[in-house]
Amino acid sequence: MAGRFVDAGANGLVIFNRHLQPDIDLVNMRLSSELRLSHPSEMGLPLLWTALLAGRIKASLAASTGVEHADHIVKFLLAGADAVMTTAAILRHGPGYVRTLIEGVETWMDARGIESLDRIRGQMSWARVKRKRCLRARALSPVDRGLVQRPPRVRTSKRRRQMAIERPITLEMSPTLAEAASVLTACGLPSDDIEPDFVRHFAVAREGGVPVGLAGVQLLGDTALLRSVAVLPSHRAAGLGGRLVRAAEQHACNAGVREMFLLTNNAQQFFAGRGYLEVPRCNTPVAVQATKQFGSTCCGAATVMRKELLHE
Repeated sequence: MAGRFVDAGANGLVIFNRHLQPDIDLVNMRLSSELRLSHPSEMGLPLLWTALLAGRIKASLAASTGVEHADHIVKFLLAGADAVMTTAAILRHGPGYVRTLIEGVETWMDARGIESLDRIRGQMSWARVKRKRCLRARALSPVDRGLVQRPPRVRTSKRRRQMAIERPITLEMSPTLAEAASVLTACGLPSDDIEPDFVRHFAVAREGGVPVGLAGVQLLGDTALLRSVAVLPSHRAAGLGGRLVRAAEQHACNAGVREMFLLTNNAQQFFAGRGYLEVPRCNTPVAVQATKQFGSTCCGAATVMRKELLHE
């Protein structure tokens, strides 16, 4: 269909404008045309088709629907969009939010030494991705949907294989407050801001009943703060940190969380490999900024990272 539009003379396509979606008011027996703003959860389809069409048709592409944060703009640019459009975000936050979005994109580029949008535009499009199977038209994996490059595959080390055999480790939820504090203290992390109600949302790794790792979720409505990710030094290099993060994310998904934020001083690479993107502190939701961790001295200069959680 896109090719037919181009053959008919179109030199630009919008992917996709949302159709008018009226409802029926059963009380007053009339059509209701309530405006429903788009949500980031709706950007999967236009993101996919932007990536499929970019570089394969002779027309510019303007991506639309679900654009709420700067990283959404980056995703569409990586997929191959020539322009990215948003109305819902401006209606929610006001015209000044445009500057916030632009600054967010600039921050993302500066952190990677990227000087021009042309360097990233289309880098993850079908035409340019060598492993095209990541864009096949079935339900994509979370990594593929987020257009986040997978970390390079490495062979399992001898130590990791030995640990898997010698140390059967189980994951569960809801450690005691004392157990959480003991793991954090052993890893040199603060624990004084953890409230008793928090720990029921913490994943804990146990070896023989003894806690050896931790990852917590602080629920803030449809947003959450991933925090207190820690593994004892004796149990690192075995993939346990990644397992704990996945468990925490699944718990957050089950609680209806749409996006996860975190603060880190030195683990940016670890979290980037799990789909988290750096965002400006000014783009952080008010609920996250109001947490004790965000306002603490040790996190005053920490990097803020964000990941959109996908619900099947």
